[in-house]
Amino acid sequence: VKSVLGKGTLEQITAAKEGMVTALRAGFAQLIKIQGCVTLLLIIFADRILPAVGLGAVQGGSFQITILGVFLLVLFLSQMTILFYLGKLQTAMVCCFLFALVNGTVTAWSISSGEQWYGIGFLVASAAAATLAAIKVNRHLELLEYDTFTSQSIHG
Repeated sequence: VKSVLGKGTLEQITAAKEGMVTALRAGFAQLIKIQGCVTLLLIIFADRILPAVGLGAVQGGSFQITILGVFLLVLFLSQMTILFYLGKLQTAMVCCFLFALVNGTVTAWSISSGEQWYGIGFLVASAAAATLAAIKVNRHLELLEYDTFTSQSIHG
């Protein structure tokens, strides 16, 4: 921000952008590592965890599917935070709409298809929304300099 408002050079603005992208990637990699480990442990030890909370083997599959969906949802919400930070509210709305549409559609199908499919709508919706949001975030980060300068008013 200082580089843009302070009339910094293109090199300064590009360096600031690269620093921001590097920090975002490092934070996202850390999130994937930690959330991925927790998700993996919950899936591996599901047969020990479920009886402790009063659930049986029948719910085990749904639990594991839902845990994977939660992992993808965390990734999606992280991407949404970046979209909000960049001021890309319409893009964020499209991603949320996709999540709701896919979740509702696939969940309606899964309910009619039997208990073994419960949770699959949430998983598929989280995957679709996280994928779209990641594509959009990458695209907006590629165009950050352009967006920055075209959104500024031109005055003396």
